[in-house]
Amino acid sequence: YRTKGDSISAKPLLEQALAAFDCTQTTDSSAVSRIVITLAEIASREGDIAGAIRHYKRAVEMLRNSSGIDNALLASAHCGLGRLFMHLGDLDAAKQAAMYAVAVFGGGRNTEQLHSSYPRALEFLAEVYEAQGREADADHSMKRAWFTTKRIHGPQSRETGVCILCYAHMVADRGPESADVAEKLYVKAMRVLKAANGKKHLDVGMALQGLAHLYSNLYRLDEAQRCFRRALKIFSRYGNATVSVRRDVLDALAEIYAEMGRTRAAAKCKKMAADLRKKGA
Repeated sequence: YRTKGDSISAKPLLEQALAAFDCTQTTDSSAVSRIVITLAEIASREGDIAGAIRHYKRAVEMLRNSSGIDNALLASAHCGLGRLFMHLGDLDAAKQAAMYAVAVFGGGRNTEQLHSSYPRALEFLAEVYEAQGREADADHSMKRAWFTTKRIHGPQSRETGVCILCYAHMVADRGPESADVAEKLYVKAMRVLKAANGKKHLDVGMALQGLAHLYSNLYRLDEAQRCFRRALKIFSRYGNATVSVRRDVLDALAEIYAEMGRTRAAAKCKKMAADLRKKGA
């Protein structure tokens, strides 16, 4: 159920499994912690922040007190807990959690020893630094994430492309003064993602959407509408899975066409977005 994204069905089964482990007083802290961490992830998705924090803290305590400590699992719990702290605005606690995860996952010096979660931990640390206004530190962490992702997965892998795309989003949010750097990162991300999965892949659409928003914010409307249209064409291939993002693109296109004086095109986009909403999407 969990792999299918059905947390409603998975949650009671996990709670039953946890209760069974508690009754037997098992010493397998890793097995129990995995269940607790999964429950924390479900609680977080459901908006139960207090419940998620409670589960993550229990997992951390169990793993720290176990004889055969699972450092990677402990670091994962710290990452989850840190993201919740960041959501609550406790950036110092979030940074401590992120730095712990980076230290554990990055323990190996060789590619074979690097944990696959190391780049994600670096990205999380970059997010924290960015939220603290420490842009230089955020850039340093993201570049380390990019470099290690290339080492682990290869320079033309989907993982590397997604990492670059995350970096582009972060830089784009800084405003017009960082637009040139953000544009180059979006273009680089698209090039890698196309090489990894083809030009019609969903990831390429996401990169195009990000670039389109960047152009729109810079009032480069013709370039923005072209990117949005290309993204919309890709998203349309994925049917119901992309209804929400297609609505967002159509709304953005309607605004751009209105600014360009193309009233009929704007009205058409508004109607298409409204039709998607009527279908209950």
